[in-house]
Formats: sequence, structure tokens, C-alpha cells
Amino acid sequence: MRTVWFLCFAFLGCGSNKTKGPDCSAAAAALAKIGPLKDDLKAWCVEEKWSQAAIACMSKATSKADVGACAKHFTDDQFRPLSTTNPMVSEQRIAVAEAELTKFTDAMCACKDGACAQRVTDDMGRWTIETASRYGRPPPPTGERAERLAALGDRMQSCLIAAMKPPPNDAQRYVAKNAEFKDRLCACKDAACGETVAAELTKWSEDFVKSAGDGSTMTGSDQTRLQAIETEVHACLKALRERRK
Repeated sequence: MRTVWFLCFAFLGCGSNKTKGPDCSAAAAALAKIGPLKDDLKAWCVEEKWSQAAIACMSKATSKADVGACAKHFTDDQFRPLSTTNPMVSEQRIAVAEAELTKFTDAMCACKDGACAQRVTDDMGRWTIETASRYGRPPPPTGERAERLAALGDRMQSCLIAAMKPPPNDAQRYVAKNAEFKDRLCACKDAACGETVAAELTKWSEDFVKSAGDGSTMTGSDQTRLQAIETEVHACLKALRERRK
């Protein structure tokens, strides 16, 4: 993460027109070829007392990848004075935040239980606090990026709710499986198909009851739904058999 943030900031400038130090001038000249320099940041190199190793590394940079590799020569404190109102800094910081939030959202949507969802939530909370403490809060996004971030937030919320939802009990699974068999049976085009699916349903129900019990945990709404499913099954079987005649 530190390398990414450094990439956002470092190529914006370090030398100063008022500074005659050859080391900072060389670094500024190298960075100017990689990205635009802002006049108010040209004194950064001197004011933040870059080490000779940092200046030497920056002076040799010819790409953003090279700039990122120089991060090891800097301290976190040397980044804080940068203005978050600088357009390029703002854009890069929001881009980094979007990439991280995308990773957290993907991780959340891969969760199958509440424990996993809690871990992702905790990790994201730590990242948010650490980033805000180190760099301050980024400016609010606008335009298409704001829309993408809003969509990410909605997706994460949906996945969080799904992961935290308790697993279905035996009665709910029994009703849901009966509904699947009903849909298969009612999609049949002839009686033979319907009777085959009905036989599978009977066999599955018997095996389920043996392994899970007799459905004593079934609520009134579960029973009502199951009765409706059974009614549709019988109606579909009757229609298929009459068609055979």
C-alpha cells in the first residue's frame, strides 16, 4: 500500500526554483519527465529532508514503476505535508481507494457465513483508519467514479446481508427442495416424465425424513407453502395422465 500511495505523490514534484541543491534539482528534473510538477510542491524535497538515498533513487527514475520502487527510502511522515487539494494527488488517492474497496467488496461477496463477513468488515475498518491517519481523508469523488463507488457500496451491502443471513433450517430446505421437484414435474411434456420425477420426489422425501427428522420444526407458513406445492404437483400429474388418454 505504501508504494501505491507514494506513486500518487512523489512524481508531483520535489525540487524548488529557490533551491540550488544539485541533488534535488536532479530528482526534480527526472520526475518532471514522468509527471507534471506543481510549483507549490517543488520545495518538498528540501523541506522534508529527503535522504541522499531517496534523492539518488528519484534522480534515476524514468517511469512510475521506478518511482514506486523508491518508496523504501522514505518515511510516512514525509508524505503528510502534501496538499490533498492538488488535482493529481486527489485523483490518484481516490483511484487507489476505489481499487482497495473493489478488493474488499469481492472478498465480502465470496463469504458464505457471518464469520467471514465480519473478518472482511474488520479488515476494511483497519485499512480505513490506517489510511485516514497516514494521509488524511481523500476529497469526495465526482462523476463516473462517484457512481462506481456508490455501486460498490450497494454490492457490498447486499453481500454482507446475504453472508450474515442464517442458513436455512431443515424445514425450509425440505420445502425448497419440494418446490424444485414441482417445477421439474410441471415442466414435463408427458406422463412418463411426470411419474419419473414424482418417484424421485417420493424417494428423496423418504431419505430426507430419515436423516433430518419428520419436519417438526416446520412453521405454519412452511406448512401452507408445502401444501400449495403438493396441490400443484397433483394437478400437473393429473393433467399429464389425462393427456396420455
